[in-house]
Amino acid sequence: MNLRWLNWHANTMKKLILMSFAGAVLAGCSGAITRVQTWEGPAASEAQVATLKAPGSVNVIEVNGRRVGNFLMEDLALDYELLPGRNTVIATHQTIWAKSGVVDNGEAKVDTIASEPQQFVIMAEAGDVYRFDLPELSTRAEAKAFAKNFTGRVVDQQGKVVAEARSYQSKPAVLPVLPRSSSDEQVGDNTGTGDEGSEPPGNTLQELKQIWGQATAEERRAFLRWAFE
Repeated sequence: MNLRWLNWHANTMKKLILMSFAGAVLAGCSGAITRVQTWEGPAASEAQVATLKAPGSVNVIEVNGRRVGNFLMEDLALDYELLPGRNTVIATHQTIWAKSGVVDNGEAKVDTIASEPQQFVIMAEAGDVYRFDLPELSTRAEAKAFAKNFTGRVVDQQGKVVAEARSYQSKPAVLPVLPRSSSDEQVGDNTGTGDEGSEPPGNTLQELKQIWGQATAEERRAFLRWAFE
């Protein structure tokens, strides 16, 4: 049997196996990654949080200073869970267009047209669903024009505008906190020390962890100096 044919057959089978594996991974990711938690700490039920629906053309980079992007597929539509309260969402808009004409060997066959990061401040309410309201872009020229002036909006289920794109401002975010459930409140009532205004230690610890994770190095050093004075 021809050795060259054997090598070709082996390489072909290897490519087919790799393609099948990659397809299974992508299918699994697209099916499993549908909701993204935007805070550190325990998960919450859908009734406790709001949901921000992002189409494949919107790349959510971070929420309240916490990075939530870097997925295997950039054009994946995702639902982002938001804690009730003020949420600062940083996102870009990007579209993918096939190149016209002959493409050189090794050159990308598509062009990606992306905007600069924009900021959306959403006052989220538990149980509500929000979505990005964006224009339909049918041509490459429209995509380029929109990328230069990303003017998207976020609307609620009734179509009311709850946030508009603003220039990205890099500064510490005010973090929302997951509200206490009725079971948490009952436990706090049964195990309290008599101070009606006290807060369960677990909730306070979680808030401190969230704030610490968003603090700058200088802020952390200043806090530690104060704590050990």
